Amino acid sequence: MLAFRALHDMSEHDLVENASWRMNKAAADMIAVNDVSKAGIGFESDTNEMILLSKDGLNIKIPMASKLEIAEKIIQVISDVL
Repeated sequence: MLAFRALHDMSEHDLVENASWRMNKAAADMIAVNDVSKAGIGFESDTNEMILLSKDGLNIKIPMASKLEIAEKIIQVISDVL
């Protein structure tokens, strides 16, 4: 299961810590987290930036790109680990 977490105004370290906690609490296999307070990222934007974590220790930073490109990268990572 992949969980998503949108957080606000956090350092990258704090994003990872919070997302790891949430992934474990939700019993998810992976979580994609972002800081929606950054310009050009989030709900009312055509672009996004994510950090993808897994319970097995995967930590991939997906740089700012279109939301379609972000989704394709997440799907690629999931298919690589399956």
